[in-house]
Amino acid sequence: MVNEGGKGDRPTAKSMITCVGTEKVDFTKPLKLVDKVEVYMLEIIKTVQDTLQTLCQNSIQKHAQLNNREQWLKIDPAQVTLLINFVIWVRDVDNSFTAI
Repeated sequence: MVNEGGKGDRPTAKSMITCVGTEKVDFTKPLKLVDKVEVYMLEIIKTVQDTLQTLCQNSIQKHAQLNNREQWLKIDPAQVTLLINFVIWVRDVDNSFTAI
């Protein structure tokens, strides 16, 4: 998602829309699209990675704080929720075998 700036101003990317436009994820910080396309495309990739990392860290914390699993499932983007759900499942399975 790009926000047009003023006259002669470069656009700013503020979010991404996943897959076929079904889910919008806001970047943790806006990204000014400056320089050549090859340069700012690399910056977009880095911004997406940083945003997803932050969302995953926050989602793990929310999962630990919330008592209602259904509420937690609806808070974050679907792919983040799926990833964190799998990480928690692996952790719990690993803990069950180390307890033996």
